[in-house]
Amino acid sequence: MERGAIQEMIMSIREGHPDVALMNEYVTDEGGRRRRRAMILLDRFANAYPQAIRQLSICDDCEYITYTEDTYDAAGNIICALCYESSYGACDHCGDIHHIDNMSDRTCESCMESESESGLMEYSTNVLDLRRGFLIGNGEKIKSEKSTLYMGIELEMHAKRDFYDAIESIKYHCGEWCILKEDGSLDSDGLEMVTVPMTLAAHREHWPRFFEKCAHHCEAWIHDDCGIHIHVAKSALSPLAQGRLLVFFHEPDNQRFISRVAGRSQNDYCKRGQDGRKKIPAYRREYQFGRYQGLNFATRGQQTIEFRIFKSNIAPGAFNRYLDFTHALCLWAGEASNQNLTSAAFVAWLAGRPGQYPALHAFLNPRTKEVPKCA
Repeated sequence: MERGAIQEMIMSIREGHPDVALMNEYVTDEGGRRRRRAMILLDRFANAYPQAIRQLSICDDCEYITYTEDTYDAAGNIICALCYESSYGACDHCGDIHHIDNMSDRTCESCMESESESGLMEYSTNVLDLRRGFLIGNGEKIKSEKSTLYMGIELEMHAKRDFYDAIESIKYHCGEWCILKEDGSLDSDGLEMVTVPMTLAAHREHWPRFFEKCAHHCEAWIHDDCGIHIHVAKSALSPLAQGRLLVFFHEPDNQRFISRVAGRSQNDYCKRGQDGRKKIPAYRREYQFGRYQGLNFATRGQQTIEFRIFKSNIAPGAFNRYLDFTHALCLWAGEASNQNLTSAAFVAWLAGRPGQYPALHAFLNPRTKEVPKCA
């Protein structure tokens, strides 16, 4: 049924009485029940036009009949467009819709409770509870797809001068796709920036804003307590590919190469290369999943594998190198030979894809005058 025709029917069943108080008035219906006038009219409409009724809803605020496609979900309540524009808004942190009386500075009560006095979220806060959707590039947001190699980043750093200026800058420029959390492993001026899961394309799209607008408020490389942790979706990697990653990370001959790319050697928070040479079945049988492994499978119930090897760095070239390495290594692990899980084999594979991983390619080939563009 045409929208215009439905509009005429809505106006007709209101019987020329658009007054909210009248629509809310309790009257006796044909069956002798005391009901709100709006509900009686909606029932009449449903009986007369059963196909059209599916397109309509009643606003839980003003209780007017409206089109379902024009409504908003506010904490489980149906809100029409007029009520939304006058009395509701979306929380800048979680994106949920709330009445403006239940928000402060565009932040809902739930998100305000999650923040400490420092302005940071508690360490246990899950970014996916506050930032909905996975980003895939070009501003597009979708739910998770199992086969997609999403990456979520935890960037540990310190405020350079004013702690609160750093926090406010990141929230303002990057708050749609990350949260800021406390981290007990950092000093008092430390903070952890945690992103939603994104594809490599989406990371490349969003992070330049941080480097341009926010990075000058922070510092990372000079602090030994800071690292960058990159989570990848387990569902995008077969069990065999996961086993290949484990072998690669613990192969003694690969350690120098990994340290070079990661910017640091292994330490108590990112252990690797300690188990010596083992084959994939042995790792799958015997590997002790510890939280502080360089390749961490014990991610507290999350379906991710955490790369903990990187020294924190907010220089764009180094940061993008970490992203390139993580993404490339995961793809390579999906097709590599079980008999040749070496850094040399990985570099040979990478050489055929210079445009796909420009930052990593430039780092491994410093004599290259021009960084190849992303494919």
